[in-house]
Amino acid sequence: MDCGYSVYVIRDVEVMLGESELGRVREIFRRYRRLVRILRRYCEYARKCEEYYRKYGRVYLGMRSREVLSRGTLRRVLEEHPELRIPSLTCYHRELLANVRASGGQKHLLAPWGVKKTVYINKSGELVIRGLNIRRKLDSRTLDRIKRLEERGFKPVVALIVWRGSRRLLVKVVFRGSRRTLRRSDLVEALREDRLSIVSVDINSIHGVWIGLFRVVGGELVFIKDVRQNVRWIEVWQHQGRERELISKLNRCWLSKKEFTELRIIRKRIREKIKLNKNLAVHRIIELIEDEREEGRMVVLAMEKCNERDVEEILKRYRLPGYQRQCANQFMRGWEKRLREIAWTYSAWFMLIGQYRNSVLCPYCEVEMERIGSRLMKCPHCNRRWNRDKVALRNIAKKVLERVMKWMEENR
Repeated sequence: MDCGYSVYVIRDVEVMLGESELGRVREIFRRYRRLVRILRRYCEYARKCEEYYRKYGRVYLGMRSREVLSRGTLRRVLEEHPELRIPSLTCYHRELLANVRASGGQKHLLAPWGVKKTVYINKSGELVIRGLNIRRKLDSRTLDRIKRLEERGFKPVVALIVWRGSRRLLVKVVFRGSRRTLRRSDLVEALREDRLSIVSVDINSIHGVWIGLFRVVGGELVFIKDVRQNVRWIEVWQHQGRERELISKLNRCWLSKKEFTELRIIRKRIREKIKLNKNLAVHRIIELIEDEREEGRMVVLAMEKCNERDVEEILKRYRLPGYQRQCANQFMRGWEKRLREIAWTYSAWFMLIGQYRNSVLCPYCEVEMERIGSRLMKCPHCNRRWNRDKVALRNIAKKVLERVMKWMEENR
């Protein structure tokens, strides 16, 4: 019997608020935060009861910690403060109390999903939030992504409504689905039946993310396509130059209100440019995996090992100034964790490949190539010319295939 696991996928939907809608959202969140502050006191009292019980072995003033912070407590607070009730936007009591116990604070509303509940998408493709009286038409791209999730067996279970004081309201729709746990035998079987695909990822701080798709046919690698996603570093460094000018002026004397606003906007743009390109690369990887899975193929997602020490060595190699190194460092970090989550969510097998000479060895001759340009390599044996990043993609896929073939020999 195949064992499975639950998978959660989040899709973000942004809503720009009008003037009247902004007032309603502000009032709802004001009530909600006040409710959380009141529940925080009960949470602190519950922790005191728990500590007293552990120390002395008896309950504190005749009450256990679970009795202090319970659904009855929440009901009693709402009866004492009826102005804190949120119309048609009632949060789950269990999740609300669990978050209050964990952190004592709440930055979002947890709203149930469904036509008869709070948040849902109607037949016209509109996102409806009943408690806030918000109705927005979703773009075709967002609707297609949601439909593809539903076709793969994912169902929306809850929505997180996040508001940070601006006109932008973020609705995070959480989908839940089930996946079967992959085993080595599945990869071996796919290799025997020529159903194995390899998505290799090579990450460079300056030259971006290269993604290659290979298929295994008859025990040989067949190149399908490659894509590249990179940050426009010139624009980022221009923003950083202006940021340095404002910071040096702030250290010498002071900034005007207009300059402070400009400094905040510049820092926000730098973060968003880096985050946007990382997300675009992730979405391209997901699209490749989904396309291969739709054709009935087994997918292996592989990347080079890249820990913090490797990142520091790569940045030193390019001899970047300190302010440029900070942004490149931000772009390089966190990839292993994200790709592991992608493989786990989209039923792919994840592999880490060592960095040993992946971008300098010829994939056919296994001879060290000569550099004839900044990113161009030439094999002295077969005279083939390669882009350095494409060589790394093919060598990563080649090492994955060798590992799977070794598993197949062990199973014989």
